[in-house]
Amino acid sequence: MKVVSFPRKILLGAFVMAVALLAFAWSNVTSAAPQQTTGDDIRNLTPFQQRFLADQQSPMKLDPMTATPCVGGFAGTYPCNNVDLLAFMPLANIGGGSGNDIWGWTDPQTGIEYAIMGRTSGTSFVDISDPENPIYVGNLPPHTGNSTWRDIKVYNNYAFIVS
Repeated sequence: MKVVSFPRKILLGAFVMAVALLAFAWSNVTSAAPQQTTGDDIRNLTPFQQRFLADQQSPMKLDPMTATPCVGGFAGTYPCNNVDLLAFMPLANIGGGSGNDIWGWTDPQTGIEYAIMGRTSGTSFVDISDPENPIYVGNLPPHTGNSTWRDIKVYNNYAFIVS
């Protein structure tokens, strides 16, 4: 049987690479914790977070809307093409933050339909069984703090929510 021995430089290089990868992974884990900022103090934010905040638009005060027909290419203030707006609930009315994903689920026992909305500050659940009169049911707060991305997928009776 032939025994293969690796040169020390290769083993040392592999060891250094493993330590560097572990250090990088650990720094990402510790920087994922929510950070508090006050006023204009953004020194604790990463450059990416600073650019993201600089690109944010200030929130607009929007009113909820009920059934609005598509007339002349608009349903209220929203562009449309042969699709009526049944209802609109501003993000401020369903937990706040910015929205980035929405998925649906129907309770097999009651037939109630739910919209599950991913937001930067959590996940909203809205009863949409009566599409012209949606009802905000509640909020699932995030485990680790706000996130710029939250994705939802439903499989059978499970909602998988990741960020």
